[in-house]
Amino acid sequence: MGRKAAEKKVEVGEQGKSKGKEVRREIRIAAPKIVPVKLTVEGTAPLIMKQLSAKVIRTIERKQQGLVDDRGKKSPRIPEEEYEDAFYRDKDGKPCVRGIWFKLGMMAMTSYAKGLFQKDVLCGVHVVGNLIPLKKHSDPYMVGDPVRIGGRNKTTTVTYRPYFDTWSVDLTLMVDETVMSIEEAVNLLAKMGTSNGIGEWRPQRKGMNGTFRVASIKGGVS
Repeated sequence: MGRKAAEKKVEVGEQGKSKGKEVRREIRIAAPKIVPVKLTVEGTAPLIMKQLSAKVIRTIERKQQGLVDDRGKKSPRIPEEEYEDAFYRDKDGKPCVRGIWFKLGMMAMTSYAKGLFQKDVLCGVHVVGNLIPLKKHSDPYMVGDPVRIGGRNKTTTVTYRPYFDTWSVDLTLMVDETVMSIEEAVNLLAKMGTSNGIGEWRPQRKGMNGTFRVASIKGGVS
């Protein structure tokens, strides 16, 4: 595994002003070398989900359009509905995580990797899929957690979210080996699993949930 790749040489002529001579510079553009890496990550702490419900999104849109009076009477909360709305699900109703969580987490981890930058992950690693179904998971259950919301004058409320005590996900990474090696990409993902995590109340958000380990690698690594 390395960064060797076929390079296409392109010569570009430029008129240089120095000594009245024509300056010719050579541009080297490495052809992408995309390798799929299939792996399974396994949770080492509970996963907590929380997405904005369609009802909340509609309320936000109506407020922005001036159709809702902020002083109006609020309807009673129904914990069971809020709990169900907090799931990420695919078209088949299976609970899912979002692929972008892993890419953003890997980008955040580049500050701990010598010689690796966020732009390397941005251009060199892609996680296949938007909503990725959980492979194996325990039965989810509802927990009402107190949270602080608001701007300067924060208030405390209760949010109802699904908890998964055990979980795992199959991921496919598309790694451009001209940007980083497969080993670097996998190690960055593993570092993200222990230091950042996914979901709510993860280490990145001063929590302790959503951490994971790379349990198996099914392809791409010889």
